[in-house]
Amino acid sequence: MMTTVLFTLLLATHGAIHLIGVARAFDLAPVPLEKSIVAGEGLLWGGAALLLLAAAAVLWLAPRWWWLPALVGVVLSQVLVFGAWEDARWGTLANLAILLPALVAAADLRPGSLRSTWEREVRSVEADAAAGAEVVSEQDLNDLPTPVARWMRRIGVVGRPIPSTVRIAFDIRIRGGAEEPWMDGQGVQVTRVDPPVRLFLMTARKAGLPVHVLHRYADGAATMEGRLLGIVPIFHHSGEEMTRSETVTLLNDLFFVAPTGLLDTGVRWTPIDDRRAGVEWTHAGHTVAAEVRFDAAGDLVDFVSEDRSQMDRDPPVRARWSTPFSAYATFDGVRLPAAGQATWGAGEAAWPYVELEVRDVTFDPGLPR
Repeated sequence: MMTTVLFTLLLATHGAIHLIGVARAFDLAPVPLEKSIVAGEGLLWGGAALLLLAAAAVLWLAPRWWWLPALVGVVLSQVLVFGAWEDARWGTLANLAILLPALVAAADLRPGSLRSTWEREVRSVEADAAAGAEVVSEQDLNDLPTPVARWMRRIGVVGRPIPSTVRIAFDIRIRGGAEEPWMDGQGVQVTRVDPPVRLFLMTARKAGLPVHVLHRYADGAATMEGRLLGIVPIFHHSGEEMTRSETVTLLNDLFFVAPTGLLDTGVRWTPIDDRRAGVEWTHAGHTVAAEVRFDAAGDLVDFVSEDRSQMDRDPPVRARWSTPFSAYATFDGVRLPAAGQATWGAGEAAWPYVELEVRDVTFDPGLPR
């Protein structure tokens, strides 16, 4: 968010500075320019100002398209800078600072980008959402372990339909190791319960440069791909271990954003005590298990599994994975986790590699509201 604010200020300030050329051309105010500017050229300075100011506004109103006025604006601006080099040469630095992000944003719209891939597959998944889904009844909770049934009642799913898909948007911090710096970013995910699909797209910044990451689970197989600037490949994971790990993540998603999916996906329960239960799920040949933990109030506070692997290790290392939740909020009428972590390791050796805050959860976003 702070990066977006600063970049908006750069666009707006750089755009406003071009109004000096307008003032010079039409003698609107005394300005510190040696070069004389004719009226026609003054209009071009004004055009560059409007384009850059428009880019600053579009960055917030329609962020996929801010690059279009920005790109035209910096090209026009640089032509004008060359024509008034002694007075305006430092504007080249601002134009370069805007040009690279604009080119990256434009490239993000190409069909082969991770974002375009995500959007294309999300449209297909959400188009298959079915209206008139089964409504959860009190009887549906009869076979659940006591803490799980209590939690289902507490979050308010009884009497609500079971959604086909769920979309979640969140702010995220992520890192690759316990001693590595955090990267800030935003994420959006669509999960379909049956048949299981998980499409997760994240944009973060590393050393000031955007990194795009796409997790895809569909048709019983998973991949994870990352690209620097949305273009340069930096990692790609696939195969059986990746699919097994994402099967764990899908099971976690059922607790995190789609709890009613636990009622009809064939999960198997093992009661432990009044605050814990074991859960096991088999899909596409992979059986994964976890322990879910609840507090005295009945809220789900952790999900712990030994079946997920750290895919950035060579070879991948299976380790304890947990997702402690720290806050709840109501989304679309259901009380769900609103903040939490993803953690590797156990006890004093545990370290968080993800921190997230949920901005929005929508059930069946592809259906009329």
